[in-house]
Amino acid sequence: MCMGILIDDDMCEEITPDSRPLYPISIASELLDVHQQTLRIYENKGMLIPARRNTRRFYSNQDLNWIRTVRFLLHEKRVCLAGLQRMLGLIPCWEILDCSSDVKEACPRSKQRSNPCWVIAPRVDEMCYKCPVYRHAAEYICDEDELVLAVNPS
Repeated sequence: MCMGILIDDDMCEEITPDSRPLYPISIASELLDVHQQTLRIYENKGMLIPARRNTRRFYSNQDLNWIRTVRFLLHEKRVCLAGLQRMLGLIPCWEILDCSSDVKEACPRSKQRSNPCWVIAPRVDEMCYKCPVYRHAAEYICDEDELVLAVNPS
């Protein structure tokens, strides 16, 4: 459910080997060669939605690739955090989720586009990390060549 708007479980992506949250923050930060605080900052800024088990954060391989993409945009393309938030805010979530016009009008996201939908209208069940809008965000803000460079730096 998204701020009172039901998002059916069949709209969520199935857990695949790449999307299964496996890595605690300590391992994820080590694999990415970043400080754990960097991952917390990305989460606080709405760039990242790790899965949670109790209070512990867990990251999937897909999350690690998304973090690599965020870092590529920040460091290689020189996009600032605020600019990246704005880019994510422009993703047409209502089209991706195929929302009716009534649902779109009722959603707080339709009136505020400065942040991604998962920040403005988070799901009550805290399962945003399975949402197709979040899962495919990189494809909406990067071209194919950038995605390859971000995930497989030379």
